[in-house]
Amino acid sequence: MAPPNKPVPPKLSPRGQGTGAPQKEASFHSAKTVTEMPAAVDPAELSGAQRRERARVKMQAAITMSSDNNFFNGFSTNISDGGVFIATVTQLPIGTEIDVSFSLPSGEQIKAHGVVRWTREVNDKTPDIMPGLGVQFTQIDDAALLAIQDFVRAREPMFFPD
Repeated sequence: MAPPNKPVPPKLSPRGQGTGAPQKEASFHSAKTVTEMPAAVDPAELSGAQRRERARVKMQAAITMSSDNNFFNGFSTNISDGGVFIATVTQLPIGTEIDVSFSLPSGEQIKAHGVVRWTREVNDKTPDIMPGLGVQFTQIDDAALLAIQDFVRAREPMFFPD
């Protein structure tokens, strides 16, 4: 049982099953070892250095996202072992829980449960900056987490000035 201050995501069912079909948990939730990531603090309360305490590296990969009633596509621009930025014009409210699925460039398939922590809308004044969602991983299989950590460790971290 999780401590009372730690959010526990609901059990998820595979997409596409009819309401009469028995529902199973998604495979990444039924893995023998699942890491629950620490609860987040409001990013607006943190300095640039605090927001980037985990190494973040560039990564471009197609990402599928799904919430209770929706299915979306986007692509990553950067990743850390704590979360991923998903470039998409689809905006979800902060706090929305989603499932994400993508492959690392090395081929490992990653599935995780996460929460939208921040959003960036389209801005015609800054066309170089993509709109999208900052998603924090809240539940991830240990093998997937290790694959992400190995991927991040093998690359030069991105620089984020304050």
